[in-house]
Parts: sequence; C-alpha cells; structure tokens
Amino acid sequence: MLQHTPLNTTSPREVKNGNGGHRRRHRPQVRNGQRLAALRALHAARSYLENSDWDLGMAAMSCGVSVRYVMAMLTLIAAENTTLIEHAVNDKVSVVGAGKAMKQVAKLVSAYRNADPVDRVAFAKVIGSNVLFDTLVTPAL
Repeated sequence: MLQHTPLNTTSPREVKNGNGGHRRRHRPQVRNGQRLAALRALHAARSYLENSDWDLGMAAMSCGVSVRYVMAMLTLIAAENTTLIEHAVNDKVSVVGAGKAMKQVAKLVSAYRNADPVDRVAFAKVIGSNVLFDTLVTPAL
C-alpha cells in the first residue's frame, strides 16, 4: 500500500492579520474627519435633554452608543464649551477624557445659571470684588 505524504509537513499556521490575533474592523470609526461614536453621543445627549420621559439607557440605545459616552457628552454640553465638543467630534480629544476634565466646570456653570441675581451679588461680596476680578476676569482676558 502506498502512503501519501503531504507536501506541507509543518502544522497549519494561524492567521493573525499582522495585528496580534485581533481582527480588523469592518466599519470605519472616523468618517470625513469626524468620530462617529462622538456624533452619536452628541445626538443621544441632545435627544435625552429634549425628551423628558427618556432615560440615559434609552437615549444611548436609540443612537447605538454607550451610556458612558452620553454622560460625557452631557457634561460637555453642561459646561457650554462648544470648542471642546467640536474637538471631540473631530477626533482631536477623547470624549470621555474631555467629559472628565470638564466635570467641575459644568458644575460651576450650572450653579451660576441656576443662581438668583441676589445670590450672585452675595457670592461676589463673600469672595471679594478684587479676588473675583483677579481670579476670574483677568485670566479670561
């Protein structure tokens, strides 16, 4: 009986696609210079703010993005920093990182917006007009 010896006697090799065993993504994450997940998160955050009966999970699921991204985008919207939102959408900064960085700013802005004019004056008196001007107005110029 004649035995057949295969031409390739080595074991079959695993295909790794040159990426350490990970497969390539089939869909692009950035299109026209804009990160698609950031755009979805922005849309989900705006939808959440417009629809009072929605919760974060519904907003995130409706746009196909994580709740964490929506929360980060809500923080950026609350901080009223449109430049940073544009940078996040244009893939220049991380959405989650920008949200973490702007968390305190968002709290300050919302506290200021929700304060009565009388409370704002009382705050300025407590802090002192010189300190208020030197620490807030001068650095912004």
